[in-house]
Amino acid sequence: MRSFIFTLALATVLTATGCLKNSPVNDLLGPSSDKVASAPMAQVSDFVTTYKENSVKANKDYAGKWVKITGKIAAISKMKSIIDGRTYYLVDLNDKDGKVSERIVCRFNFNKQDEVAELKQGSIAVFYGRIDDLNNIIHKDQHLPMIIDSQIVH
Repeated sequence: MRSFIFTLALATVLTATGCLKNSPVNDLLGPSSDKVASAPMAQVSDFVTTYKENSVKANKDYAGKWVKITGKIAAISKMKSIIDGRTYYLVDLNDKDGKVSERIVCRFNFNKQDEVAELKQGSIAVFYGRIDDLNNIIHKDQHLPMIIDSQIVH
């Protein structure tokens, strides 16, 4: 426990001094408000359409990028990874305008349980996260991205 507290304190100091400006550790501690504000906003239908047209090109263009995504919450669930044993929370988003029937999944890390617990199925939400090609979801013979390291914006 002491080493965890020390590591967290060290990461906080390094982040505050700018040493971890572009580090993934910085994103685990939470993105800055200007980083979230400057991220492009996307609808679920934007991703579905782009990935249906050419998933290879879409992954090349978007994998690893940070984005805000908005949609209607279709499902909220919890899963335990068979790879690393960690618990993750999944929020399935439908297109809020009903343009597509496919869903995009936003994955929240284990420490976001309280925030995810506040969400309601059927409500419109905005999330911030990173587009991940490594955790593709196969849905209706299409590879749709998963939004990982998700955080609730609105």
